[in-house]
Amino acid sequence: MFFPDRAKALREMRRVLKDKGRLGLSTWRSLAENPVSEALTKVGQQHSDGPLDLPFSMGDEKQLAAMLETAGFAGVHIATVEVVATFPDAATFVKMNVMAFSAVMPQLASMNETERADFTSVMEVASNEVVARFRDGAGLEFPARANVATAVAR
Repeated sequence: MFFPDRAKALREMRRVLKDKGRLGLSTWRSLAENPVSEALTKVGQQHSDGPLDLPFSMGDEKQLAAMLETAGFAGVHIATVEVVATFPDAATFVKMNVMAFSAVMPQLASMNETERADFTSVMEVASNEVVARFRDGAGLEFPARANVATAVAR
């Protein structure tokens, strides 16, 4: 999900496997299927030009299957998995997700501690309405959907 050239990354995965070697990977489904992530991403996009939706860009199982087959895999099977994610502290969850943006938002990684804290505060306030829909006391409980793919190197 995070590789700039996903096709190349999948070819490299195939290259390092022996014939008939097994691959297992997981990708998030679309943002529309992950409402809390969608809300945090939309808020983040108001404050950044980074590709914050990148981790959710391989949600289409048909596209993922085609990419795996093109990269040299056979027997591709993709299952959609849904779990109910629970976090005991909603504020900590939001802070951790903001920090995760640094994977696709270089300016966040280069911020000093004060700037990062300010950005996190803005994100907390801006996402509060959506996060509140999934609150369970002080924590959060929400659906999360992903693809789990398996394939065999041919």
